Amino acid sequence: MKKTLAMVLAAGMVATMLGGCSSGGSSTPATTAAAGGTTQAASNTAASGDVVKLSLATKVAADSFEGKSFQDFADLVKEYTNGTVEVTVYPSEQLGDSTTVVSNMQLGTVDMYCEGGIFYLGYGVDTGICSYPFLFDSWDKYEEIVKGDFGKLQEQQLESAGFKLINTNRDWRRGPYYVTCSTKPITSVADLKAMRLRSADSPVFMEAMKSLGVTTTVVNYSECYMALQQGQVDAVNCPISNVESMAFYEVGPYVTRMDCYPAELWMVMNLNKFNSLTADQQDALIRAANDAATHSNETIDKEVDDMIARLEAKGGVTFDLDFDDSIFADALKDYYKGLAAKGEFNEIIVKELGLN
Repeated sequence: MKKTLAMVLAAGMVATMLGGCSSGGSSTPATTAAAGGTTQAASNTAASGDVVKLSLATKVAADSFEGKSFQDFADLVKEYTNGTVEVTVYPSEQLGDSTTVVSNMQLGTVDMYCEGGIFYLGYGVDTGICSYPFLFDSWDKYEEIVKGDFGKLQEQQLESAGFKLINTNRDWRRGPYYVTCSTKPITSVADLKAMRLRSADSPVFMEAMKSLGVTTTVVNYSECYMALQQGQVDAVNCPISNVESMAFYEVGPYVTRMDCYPAELWMVMNLNKFNSLTADQQDALIRAANDAATHSNETIDKEVDDMIARLEAKGGVTFDLDFDDSIFADALKDYYKGLAAKGEFNEIIVKELGLN
């Protein structure tokens, strides 16, 4: 992902707004939210040996299931470090979109980000598999791969780029599955071809969908509701757990299960900042991230079932959670074999998924 002049200017603005010197050569936001929507100053450390303040950028709403999971992580960090480290969560893209936040995290003006791995593709990290739609037929297969040698390679590549993956168990499942909220029903590839599908700034996703004849439009996640409402797009992919919290069902009332990818959440931190912590604090952050993932995984299915029941009782929403999305996987099979022949996939992926 090329760092254009706009990104540099965005980074400069964020640094100006949020900057504050910190140990380890990185800095954190100089403000934290206060009651009534105002802000108050917050230094990175109160004094030598006192509380370390960390910023965690996210793209989802604070009251969403994921948003609550991120706050759970922050609470666990405070508990496990005996209050010596505090994490402030900034929801709903308050610190910028994914591309901007990852760039600023590398610079050190944002400390942490929890989102999918695709946004590190432009930093030499082999994360294309996080965004190629319908490449995997199950979460179990994906998890098997990222918990092995391929996952170790990704973590090494992250560190070479100045990042640290701290949910080391590699099991933080987003969703727990994906759906597409659309203005019209989706029953076939042809139906999707007739729509404009929202995409993140992910070239691999957009190119794959283009090969199917599907038109994509890049829209920031926090702007998807308006994009659906105003007709900029006709369909938005999202974790099922976000359908209610983002209110997508109001403007995209046809909710179709479409596991476009087995999405994993990555809790990533600026490497210099991580290295500036004590060994006990580092261990506590890793433990907190893994435990927050476990808590999320244990409760998300019930949360989703309750959410579906609420929306069905409200009326006006059509759920098709038995849709056979293998039609898309079948349609993309030759495309992915062609990419494999060009060397686009790591040899581990080619072997494990039978793309040779």
